[in-house]
Amino acid sequence: MQTSSYTRTITVKGQVTIPLVIRQKLKIKPQDKVVFIINKDTVELQPPKHTLDSLFTQAKQRKSNKKYSDKEMIEIAKQEFISQKK
Repeated sequence: MQTSSYTRTITVKGQVTIPLVIRQKLKIKPQDKVVFIINKDTVELQPPKHTLDSLFTQAKQRKSNKKYSDKEMIEIAKQEFISQKK
């Protein structure tokens, strides 16, 4: 397994820009959430594992100007899940 190292500067607000190559590998985009896993001597960055509840929440946030039936919300959540797997 090949490892890569990237050095970034932390801003005064504690922010760090995630390098493009990492964002592409993790398939994360602006406004996505990430998970920080703290180990003994390291911190891992991972995309979150989506639950049906989190997908419903995302769908509601994106489609908040219209009321949807439960069936429509399930379909929106499915499509969101599929798009995030790509």
